[in-house]
Amino acid sequence: MSLDREECLAMLARHHTPEHVIRHCLKVGEVAERLGKALNQAGMHLDIQLIINAGLLHDIARGKEGDHAAEGERIVAPLNEAAARIIGGHMRHEYPASVEDITESDLVSLADRSVMEDVYAGFRPRMEEIRVRHKDNPEACRVLKTKIEETRQFVQGIEAKTGRSVDEIASAGAVPVLALLRQV
Repeated sequence: MSLDREECLAMLARHHTPEHVIRHCLKVGEVAERLGKALNQAGMHLDIQLIINAGLLHDIARGKEGDHAAEGERIVAPLNEAAARIIGGHMRHEYPASVEDITESDLVSLADRSVMEDVYAGFRPRMEEIRVRHKDNPEACRVLKTKIEETRQFVQGIEAKTGRSVDEIASAGAVPVLALLRQV
């Protein structure tokens, strides 16, 4: 069953998702939707409503004890099984080798890796922010380095397919905030 935006927001409120996390979910849903629409314009056939639902609800359980992705999957599964699967896997997502194999899950993951709190930053600054938080953990840094490279290749595939930069698509043509700050 597909949920509308108001139903997703009501679920976030019912599950006491913190306000700053709700703002993050709104931005992730927006960015993932834009990416999905751009890819559909380039010939893909992605389910935009599924992308929106999963993006809005991906962190419904963030701030609670335990694995928030697994708990989010459990919460959402009775209402939208496909969105629940995306939510359950969003923290350990692997991208496909070919842009032709892109799924809704890939776009929610990329959007989540590209949004800092409620601002689209692009995946590199967001992943760097995570790397700095884990700088004292060599294993986490090694995994992040691999994830950054995988994500870079995935982004290149989207850009080749759409003929536009992911930053342009995700920010609706506006310059990402961190890009502006780097120019100052």
